[in-house]
Amino acid sequence: MMTQWLVALEMGLIYSIVALGVYLTFKVIDFPDMSCDGTFVLGACTTAALLEQGVPALPATLGGVATSMAAGWMTGLLSQRLRIQPLLSGILVAFMLYSINLRVLGGKANVALFNLPTVFSYPWPAWITLSLITLGCVGIVSYLLITPWGLGVRSVGCNPVLAFQNGICLKNTRYLLLAISNGCIGLAGSLFAQHQQVADLSQGFGTLVSGLAAIIIGEKLGTPAPWAGPWLCLMGATAHRLMIAAALNFSAFGLKSQDLNLITGAMIILFLAVPGWLSKQKKKVSTC
Repeated sequence: MMTQWLVALEMGLIYSIVALGVYLTFKVIDFPDMSCDGTFVLGACTTAALLEQGVPALPATLGGVATSMAAGWMTGLLSQRLRIQPLLSGILVAFMLYSINLRVLGGKANVALFNLPTVFSYPWPAWITLSLITLGCVGIVSYLLITPWGLGVRSVGCNPVLAFQNGICLKNTRYLLLAISNGCIGLAGSLFAQHQQVADLSQGFGTLVSGLAAIIIGEKLGTPAPWAGPWLCLMGATAHRLMIAAALNFSAFGLKSQDLNLITGAMIILFLAVPGWLSKQKKKVSTC
């Protein structure tokens, strides 16, 4: 039982990086990037392919980050240069990445990483490695968002007209944030593949939903201050995974692993609907 909770914590740390990437696009620059399901797998596939070629774990992981950043840049190219709607740009990139990921894996649907050195091959628990990486990513992004540069980036999402009038290049800012966002998601995919010791084309399904769920839960747990957003992603993703583990281990409901998507959707609905319902009830009481 303890092992299951530890795995849930480790998954929460990995998906915290996913939530961080989704936060940067959806919340910071107000760009609905739908490519993350593909870039998550791209990071995993690139790392797996490099590890198979004998590349050390750290450069292989950075390779997964680099290719995912390139995919994020491509989403920006489609939307900013070719004038394709942002939502459709991300969908197109994710759609095309399926074929690219299949090529990266050499035409195979999955690649096992057993007996290959990974970032988790060091003589200490995996959660320590994940904690260091996740806290480092969250801390860096949190700091950058409160710098003058971060203020300019946030203005692109809040008021692009005002940002443009103050000399901020909207296109370049979106290019950069899309690359950083998908780089984070690719890093999470790389870590996920190394943690599970397999890279699979189906690993990206539900990545966006998990990231949005973590953001929604995190927003209900703390203050909406700019510096707090990345930390709320960490809290939300961890809480999300622990709640899923609790639900799946609560045999009274008869839930099984195949009910994961049902549980995830139900929790998101609860976090979206309950606060509004409670505030409505308070208004009714105050008007009586």
